[in-house]
Amino acid sequence: MDTSKENGNSIASETLNFEKKKPHEYESSVTLKVKFWRNYHFVLENVKTFQNPKLEFEQYCTSAQVAADILFNIQMTDNALEGMSVADLGCGTGMLSIGAKLLGASCVLGFEIDEDAVNEFQSNLGTCEMLDENIDVTLCDVVRLFDGNNKKFVDTVILNPPFGTNPKNNGIDMAFLRAALSIAHLHVYSLHKTTTRNHVLHTIQSTGAQGQVVAELRYDLPRLYKRHRYNTVDIAVDLVHSWF
Repeated sequence: MDTSKENGNSIASETLNFEKKKPHEYESSVTLKVKFWRNYHFVLENVKTFQNPKLEFEQYCTSAQVAADILFNIQMTDNALEGMSVADLGCGTGMLSIGAKLLGASCVLGFEIDEDAVNEFQSNLGTCEMLDENIDVTLCDVVRLFDGNNKKFVDTVILNPPFGTNPKNNGIDMAFLRAALSIAHLHVYSLHKTTTRNHVLHTIQSTGAQGQVVAELRYDLPRLYKRHRYNTVDIAVDLVHSWF
């Protein structure tokens, strides 16, 4: 597929405008959904991961497959993206942010502590031809910026936080979760190691929100750092939905 602007085949615009195209009479709704799904995957597969992942930030990029599955189900199940303002905490290079915008979010705000990742996020917006869309990223420390005393300013928050496997980051996943709960009006969707499930649900309830595990995933983490012994590590991960 030629994705150049000259031919009018913008990666993002093909996906975003797909349903506006008049289907041929013989095309069923199932056929249209399959086409949309393929285009959606195509865009996300063009989102580049961290060029130089940093151990201190536990940087792992959510894969295109995982991101597509999570976001599509969030929209189909709870209608929590289309027309909604969305924040992506610890957004990295923009996989979840871009995916949320493609599914109709009115605006997406990414928050990221690593300047290199912020630059890569902007580069991915250019690759996906979404620089003119209502999507942006801010360089900041999420945990310090959102300390629980903030006004709620977005409808939905999505996050794949550091899991806290680095001893220096102990408790960072819960800090991210509390930050998300402090700014969301309606929904928070977060990924956590299954082994922390009880702690996660207790943290959610302590803020006055309700929470439940909506999906169990197998997360394949690639070997990114020298201290890792194996090429990949397969861990169990929960997708947790919190709501108010």
